[in-house]
Amino acid sequence: MWESLKSLLRISKHNVNNIDNSLFTIKVLKDFDEKDLDKVIAKLKNKSIDGFILKRALSKAQTESLVKYFSSLEERDLIQKRGVGSYPKSFLSLLYGLETEKGYFKNNEKVGKDVLEKTGFDLQSFFLDIMSKFNGNKKVFIKSNKSNGGTFAPFNFRTLSENESNIPLHCEDCHYSWMTNDVRNLGFNELEPGAIPFYITLQKSNGGNLLLFDARWTTGQITTKLGKDYHQIINPDGTKINCSPSGVRRMPIDTEPGDLIIFNGNEIWHMVERGSGGKKRLTVGGFVNTTKEGEVEIWA
Repeated sequence: MWESLKSLLRISKHNVNNIDNSLFTIKVLKDFDEKDLDKVIAKLKNKSIDGFILKRALSKAQTESLVKYFSSLEERDLIQKRGVGSYPKSFLSLLYGLETEKGYFKNNEKVGKDVLEKTGFDLQSFFLDIMSKFNGNKKVFIKSNKSNGGTFAPFNFRTLSENESNIPLHCEDCHYSWMTNDVRNLGFNELEPGAIPFYITLQKSNGGNLLLFDARWTTGQITTKLGKDYHQIINPDGTKINCSPSGVRRMPIDTEPGDLIIFNGNEIWHMVERGSGGKKRLTVGGFVNTTKEGEVEIWA
């Protein structure tokens, strides 16, 4: 009963009529032996399933070691923007002029080794292995910079400060559409639409849920703000989709520390809400793209 009450408190600012826990098909995998584990990528790509949650993908000890690792990072190692902390610097840091191309790709080569050396846990190999399992045990690669050498980051830690920040409404294909020209100006040809996001919850905050909205990406959509935290989607024909608490239906996703979620966020509009105190929300994850050969690349 107490858990149900806490769930109601977390979503109380939303019109209860807009909360629809059956809006999307999110399948929960209880362990690594589930029969559909090798079909995760295929089912996401053919849209027969909207998302998967693998419970306890990381043990409590592994999760706590990664929280400790992130806490030990120096301020200069992080990108801090509007209360959102990120490590290592994401590809977007190049577009925002926060990192040089040489520095970005050089630093990426060190990230996986550094986590292993300081935690004793090979997070990079874990992600490569689990994405291979998700894709029928096919090969998995870290996305490379074929234009100028080096690789993209294999994963990215992301934290939200208590009461200070949220991750605004977006979908990955909208980001791809909006930054296409900037990417081309940098000389990159590796980015493609269809990047599927995944992350592991390392530390929960009060609130700070992932919200999936009843809206999918259509070329030409843009967003405009509705108050402090929320946005509306404006379609090419001028019609609007209100994603504020009083607007379109949405499905809250609440994962526990150690749980991994992978979902069709490439086209499903989503956001992460502002927390309401307590610990910082901390996750680690990235994106998956499939190649023409049906293999998988991960990057952040």
